[in-house]
Amino acid sequence: MLREEDVNPKGIFVDGLPETTRDCDLFAYFSQFGLMTSVFVIKDCLKKYQDRDSCRCGIVIFRDADAVNKVFSAQPHQLNAKKITVEPAKKRNADDGKFGFSVSKTENDDCQSKDENTISDASAQSSNHPDIYVGYLTPEVTESQLEAYFSAFGRVTKAQVVYDRDTGQSRGFGFVTFADNTAFKEGVLEVCHFLNGSRLTVKPSRRNAHYVDR
Repeated sequence: MLREEDVNPKGIFVDGLPETTRDCDLFAYFSQFGLMTSVFVIKDCLKKYQDRDSCRCGIVIFRDADAVNKVFSAQPHQLNAKKITVEPAKKRNADDGKFGFSVSKTENDDCQSKDENTISDASAQSSNHPDIYVGYLTPEVTESQLEAYFSAFGRVTKAQVVYDRDTGQSRGFGFVTFADNTAFKEGVLEVCHFLNGSRLTVKPSRRNAHYVDR
């Protein structure tokens, strides 16, 4: 049992996950309760916790503590027809910055494609509207899907997927332009994003980074 001072008021620990559970599955299920700033599946729970029910568990950190209350009020929970248990999450260890155990990051955490610097788009560069860079798009993501996803944060005036001029294939990144800075106030840069099963990298575009502080 965690002491009250050790509990992260915005986090939950999820146990008993199906063996096939991925980060995006955890995100998809718990997104009904609120925006998340961190979500990941731990694949070797039995090695770290001898009293756990399965090999897979997970951590979800919400932006707002109220989301945690909603999660506990909605129990019991099932993921892929399997009952899962939800407990309060432990605060990050002050010494190592972890959640009480070692967690390896996904391969695209904290990454930004260098290809952003190679884009030549005069109309976008001269725009007075705030826009964001979106990385790790899957090849099939369309501009309509990109617009629909980010419209939840603010009115989108343009969504651009960057394609290779020679092959016509997506280069795996794009840009989204908003009508104003509402999306930044709504936390578009603070929370996790998944689209078509891929964890996205979302950062302010260098073309309009000054909007973040407004």
